[in-house]
Amino acid sequence: MYKLAFVPVACLALIACGGETGESDVIEATSELNDEVSGTGDTSGLVLGFEVYPDSEVPTNMSNDQLSMVLFETRDSAEDIIAFYREQAEPRGFELSESQPMDNQVSLRGKNPDGDEINLLVTDEDGTRTGDMSIRVGN
Repeated sequence: MYKLAFVPVACLALIACGGETGESDVIEATSELNDEVSGTGDTSGLVLGFEVYPDSEVPTNMSNDQLSMVLFETRDSAEDIIAFYREQAEPRGFELSESQPMDNQVSLRGKNPDGDEINLLVTDEDGTRTGDMSIRVGN
């Protein structure tokens, strides 16, 4: 985890001090680190048996046995994305609440009796929907 935070901070410090590192170098270093740490493009299953949204691009998927965090992009509607995760969560006993669409975002949040939690934020920008989701295993 410290490694994840160190590289971007170090690169930004070099830029601020007049180092030779440019913006493209920072982006490249951060991207390489993201690939190493988070499994970019990984569409394998998430904790509790949830699935990554089908046919989406997955820039980030970090999972262990207690937590999954995934960032995905698709052209499908926010309503379709919410429905997909609602269909996965309800049979697992999640009580869900969905926010009213606000500006360009809508969210789905929930918890089940075991203390497991799901949080999904869908943002619509220029015809692409970005899903930012975390699933946490309870006690």
